[in-house]
Amino acid sequence: MYVHLHIHGGFLFLLGLLLVIYTSINWWRDVIREATFLGHHTSVVRKMMKAGMKLFIVTEVMFFFGFFWAFWVWSRVRGREVWAYAWKESDERRT
Repeated sequence: MYVHLHIHGGFLFLLGLLLVIYTSINWWRDVIREATFLGHHTSVVRKMMKAGMKLFIVTEVMFFFGFFWAFWVWSRVRGREVWAYAWKESDERRT
């Protein structure tokens, strides 16, 4: 398997993937230990963790909306017309 024409790209990809999975498993294990056995997560901490996860999901939705909006605009207007489209809109905003 070649990743970016590097002969060991597949190995590096799998190594990176395994390290991310290993780190995620250990991090979640520690969070669960702190919450259940050590009792470090009070009601305020749990509330803030839930709020943080909700904010993370909202920002991901906004990111993908912006990404697909740009893809949609790019698919509608090709080549040099993209720059004309961008300049036209910026000129209209100035007036």
